[in-house]
Amino acid sequence: MGTLKVCLIGCGRWGSNYRRLLSKSCSFELTSVIDPTQANFRPLSEVDAEAAIIAAPTPQHVLLAGQTLRMGWPTLIEKPVATSLASLRGLKPYAELVFAGHLLTYDELTLLALKTMPEIGSVVEIECERFTQNPVARQEGPLWNLACHDLSILDRLLPNLIIENPKALSDSKYYEVDASCRGIAIMLRGGRGQSKSLRQTTIRGENGTLTIEESNSRLLLNDRVIASAEGSQSPLENQLQAFHQFCQTGSAFTDFSHTWRITRWLEEITSQQTQFLSRRLMAGL
Repeated sequence: MGTLKVCLIGCGRWGSNYRRLLSKSCSFELTSVIDPTQANFRPLSEVDAEAAIIAAPTPQHVLLAGQTLRMGWPTLIEKPVATSLASLRGLKPYAELVFAGHLLTYDELTLLALKTMPEIGSVVEIECERFTQNPVARQEGPLWNLACHDLSILDRLLPNLIIENPKALSDSKYYEVDASCRGIAIMLRGGRGQSKSLRQTTIRGENGTLTIEESNSRLLLNDRVIASAEGSQSPLENQLQAFHQFCQTGSAFTDFSHTWRITRWLEEITSQQTQFLSRRLMAGL
């Protein structure tokens, strides 16, 4: 399969990023751009396309994806694909066509970290920090908007990842999660409103420490820089390449099962967050 005709649904900030890359892509031909905020947008039956990319607001993801998937189009859906398993379940009949837009699993630093993981030995602790100056979408809040990045990275780096015993605090700007995975301590921190962005994953093992510094585009082993992604393809470009391959083979790391796991973990964390906050309120804290 050579160049694929693709329909882009969504004209916001992320839609603009996709449009810019697709316009110069050798793998895709952008045949249609649809703004789903318009009441009478063009019916998909009239669109000349073989695949779709959905970069609309999160509450519209499942409804729009249902339409593109029923057309038989492999569909890249921006993260979070859904904010509940109940909603995501509606896409299950078309699971083999779903590609989740967890782009950081295709980041050069994540892939280099995956190759380096054996050098630090058995993992004992993980700390993820994700603070941004950018506004966080109100529809899902900082936990669903930001922590899903960290969970998708960890799902790639740690085979058979599970999230156990989560406890969480969160509001409209900040989240803090403590959990575990088979004895590994996991801490997630993030939000908006910082003077500068900080995006970093620190993985401590029995034999050393691996640090993914997204903010500085570099990978550190025991505080020594071992690789830099400066000047490399962006994660979004890598993701588009992976999506093109998915359209050919039906295989990708960020398939339906991956987004199902991420959604389940976030739902569990959110549930424990409510209980945790309730206990604090009852204790008068």
